[in-house]
Amino acid sequence: MEKGGNMKVVHLSSVDFWEQGLLAYRIHKGVEKEGVESLFVTFLKSSGDPSVKAIIKDPVFKDKIKLVENMPYNIAPPLIEIFEDWRNKLGVRIMSYEGEVTYSLPYSDIDLGNLDCINKADIIHIHWVPGLVDWELAPLFFLGKHVVITMYDLSFFTGGCDLPIAIDCKGYLKGCIKCPEVMEDAQALISDAWQKKRELCKLMNFKIVVQSTFLKNMVEEIGIKDVELIFPSSPFLDYKSVTKSRARDILGIEQNKNVIITVVPSVENKRKGIKNIIEAINILIEREEVHNPYFILIGADYLDLDIHVTFPIHHVPIVPSEEVLSWYYRASDVYVSGAIYDPINLYSLDAMAMGVPVVGFSETALEDCVTHKKTGYIAEKNNIDDLAEGIKFIFQMKNRSKAIQRQVKSIIKKEYSLDGQTKKYVNLYQSLLKQKQRIEIDSLIKWGEKFFEKGRKDIATRIFEKLLEIDNLNPYLLNNIGVIYWENRHYFKALEYFKKAHKINPHDKHIKENMLKAQSAIGLDKLGGNL
Repeated sequence: MEKGGNMKVVHLSSVDFWEQGLLAYRIHKGVEKEGVESLFVTFLKSSGDPSVKAIIKDPVFKDKIKLVENMPYNIAPPLIEIFEDWRNKLGVRIMSYEGEVTYSLPYSDIDLGNLDCINKADIIHIHWVPGLVDWELAPLFFLGKHVVITMYDLSFFTGGCDLPIAIDCKGYLKGCIKCPEVMEDAQALISDAWQKKRELCKLMNFKIVVQSTFLKNMVEEIGIKDVELIFPSSPFLDYKSVTKSRARDILGIEQNKNVIITVVPSVENKRKGIKNIIEAINILIEREEVHNPYFILIGADYLDLDIHVTFPIHHVPIVPSEEVLSWYYRASDVYVSGAIYDPINLYSLDAMAMGVPVVGFSETALEDCVTHKKTGYIAEKNNIDDLAEGIKFIFQMKNRSKAIQRQVKSIIKKEYSLDGQTKKYVNLYQSLLKQKQRIEIDSLIKWGEKFFEKGRKDIATRIFEKLLEIDNLNPYLLNNIGVIYWENRHYFKALEYFKKAHKINPHDKHIKENMLKAQSAIGLDKLGGNL
């Protein structure tokens, strides 16, 4: 099979921007370039790309969803409604820019089974999907499909939070029984979410992909051994570099400044480490170890730092294009990440693609791409003094900036090129399509029976009918569908399925009893003239 062949891949991501959404979008465009028929399905769409479709609720039929190329501004995205519901249930702030921990629940009112593109896909590639995928119903939506999950955090294996070690919690290893963050009334929701995700792993075949050794180690600690490591990629390698002096002229930055840059979505989120960077620069100024520092802060929601700042900050909330962002990187002497826990390294990777050395903490994704004192500086975890030392080290190496730039870019070209990482995903897709699907039919039947016992007969019916497409000679499936028809007083249809089940397994007493009961009910109806 040459390149992507004729395979159809649907990418699912709640957004096509921010760190996770942007990384997912890059994968989508990369495999599309390799000839894969790729579609990106999201809640919130920021691009004008026609291959990205936004999910909206049908304004006429409220229980339906549809895909559109352009997001209508007069229709509230379902994602916003879902987040508000979670916030009320959990008593904890949901999005990362609102607090320390991002929480999500494994439920959604989005019925992905109604999307034709899902049903026709060969591979479902799941990315960051809070509110988009109802994990409890995932086997119904994706049964018979090869499913790849690229993880950007640990939320798939927790009761709700994205990175529990950020609050020194390892409850996810034991069941998230008592979550230290959510309110008391929501404890059961968190432990139930954890349990449902573990059950899901037994029901379905997922291929787990992670983008850093840091996250791979965490997933393997849970007991998942078949984990694929594919580093993120950076398209910034393809941008023509302007000189540093030219970039500074364009952006109005003085040539004599020592320029530090970072990109974060939030200044409030301590995990992103803005205050760590500012403290480190303050230390250098106090010791007179840096002159003319100039801090470029990109992407932050707003500046309310609650910390003493002794140097100019150039705040850029929104950068209009990647090309303009490349100018900011090129104008900088060093990219600094102040994150204590960071499972992905998108922006530092992009900076390195522009030849900018990176400084950050150990035990993060940075250790995959930064070679200590060669292409950057890896400071001791949570040691602000050492972070300051790293910034100083890079400034002291400015006389070798061109050599460092070449070395930094060569690492990204070798390990993180868009073409290289894309081919790994295409190869993964192709290898999955050659494998026979392992479908745990008995477990899935029991899973459907649980929905029936809970009174969710419509879901149980869909599950059993879906399974029947795979095994139409399974007597227990046929019997279960007969029971549902019986419960709905459709006795002729019930008898039809009971007879099929009895013919396949005439020795099952339960099936035989159901068949005789249906025959009796039909006879009584005839006598009563009710047919």
